[in-house]
Amino acid sequence: MSDLDLRKMKDPFVKANINTSFIACYDGAFSDKFCDDTVALFKHLQDKYGDQHPDENDNPMVNHKFNSVGHRKDNSRFFQQIANEWDEEDRQDNIRLCKTFYDGIDEYLQKYIKSIGKSLGKLEADCFKVHHSPPGGPFSIFHHEHSGENDRYKSRVLVYMVYLGEDIHNGEGTTEFIYQGIHVKPKKGRLVIFPADFTHTHRGNPTYQQEKYIATGWWLTEGSNGVY
Repeated sequence: MSDLDLRKMKDPFVKANINTSFIACYDGAFSDKFCDDTVALFKHLQDKYGDQHPDENDNPMVNHKFNSVGHRKDNSRFFQQIANEWDEEDRQDNIRLCKTFYDGIDEYLQKYIKSIGKSLGKLEADCFKVHHSPPGGPFSIFHHEHSGENDRYKSRVLVYMVYLGEDIHNGEGTTEFIYQGIHVKPKKGRLVIFPADFTHTHRGNPTYQQEKYIATGWWLTEGSNGVY
């Protein structure tokens, strides 16, 4: 069909029947106590065990420190893996918080799927990863989560993220989705769910006065060897 023929058609292009951004925010998904306890354990582990680094197999039981990377100045720790050198009290705190976290995101996954009216198949949670960003220091370049050569990265379907710190005001610290033109404000206990693919390219904008804490991870296609 020629360009001229296309112009003669009343509506030559198929319009997508989508009336949503596929970005869902659930306020109060996690209690203040859960948020405070998670931040407290993160600080405790950092103070007690210091900055640990992944081993040659990228073992996620330890801390990942990104201060040497130009586009980010945060560090993070995977809570679901229990390091052998931890005290038993630290292990039990970790287990307790992991149960609350995974129970919570599983509940909201069902709500999300119901809200979009589409089955996504069987998914499994991968990671309870806590990030700390000092003022001026989050992941400030645009990126998406369905990337990289690792098969687990390629298996990411949805992203979950929980703001753990106090509310951040004055437009700072937002999670910005470039294609949707949406800025999600950091609000304590707020859970955000969104697709992992390039359609939801995003970044964390900096704060200038406050620290920022989030917990995040991904739902993978079942059988992708998620760590939880």
